[in-house]
Amino acid sequence: GQSLPTQIVLGMYEFAASLKLAVFLIFSAALVLGTATVVERSYGLRAVHFGIYGTWWFTLLNALLAVNIFCAAAIRYPWKRHQTGFVVTHAGLLVLLVGAIQSFSFGIEGRITLTEGETLTALMLPDRSQITARWEEFPNEPPYEFSFDVGPVDWNASRSLDVGVVDGVSARILRFYRHAKPVTEW
Repeated sequence: GQSLPTQIVLGMYEFAASLKLAVFLIFSAALVLGTATVVERSYGLRAVHFGIYGTWWFTLLNALLAVNIFCAAAIRYPWKRHQTGFVVTHAGLLVLLVGAIQSFSFGIEGRITLTEGETLTALMLPDRSQITARWEEFPNEPPYEFSFDVGPVDWNASRSLDVGVVDGVSARILRFYRHAKPVTEW
């Protein structure tokens, strides 16, 4: 026979490739996506990105599904000619899941409006806030820009957000009110 560590690894591999795990993960994903649909309808796209799509556990669910799909295809290697559709389907699902994980974890949404002949170096991030700071003593120095995402809900009193440090001076957001409107007094 095989050694105990080898048996454990093979058992984990077979479990990772199992149809039972696939059914559980697909059912879980369907439940989460159904919940996300309700949250989006009630609270908007930002809330569902903040509370579901941008969470570590949603990324983990997608990663586990990707591992299951990979192992389900790999355990049948070497593939026969009649399995071409199976392999292509699983490879396509893996590409979709890896793209989703990358988008949810590292992607940003932005907008650039250009007219003919114009060039820009900035991206408009409609879901992010920004603080621009400059030193009064150095008016010719370019401003410091801190971009951050405060989320879609009002903060409780204990939450704050450090957004950056400039020459030893730190910037921190102490409160966020989602429906606040700026008021300018002259």
